[in-house]
Amino acid sequence: MLAIFDKSDGFGNEDYACEKMVIKVDSKNQEIELSNLITGKKYAIALYHDVNCNQRLDKNILGMPLEKYGFSNDVRSTFGPPSFESAAFIYSQEKKTSITIK
Repeated sequence: MLAIFDKSDGFGNEDYACEKMVIKVDSKNQEIELSNLITGKKYAIALYHDVNCNQRLDKNILGMPLEKYGFSNDVRSTFGPPSFESAAFIYSQEKKTSITIK
């Protein structure tokens, strides 16, 4: 699941995403084209690998993710998702962004 956010409200909660995509992963390095975003606008991405296809990020009893996840700019935080600002980038069709999921 890949969720794209264009504001800080609800960042990390896919219900607040301006766009969501379920992508079938067929290689270790998957490329995804984001062509319907607005050039020059600020966005942040949150994604996770839904291993069991239940359409949610599974968590343990303490709320820690059990499935791999990542954010744009490869930012991480100790508790909860990172801030929108730390994950945000200015969209450009010419620029590639990579996200590592862990």
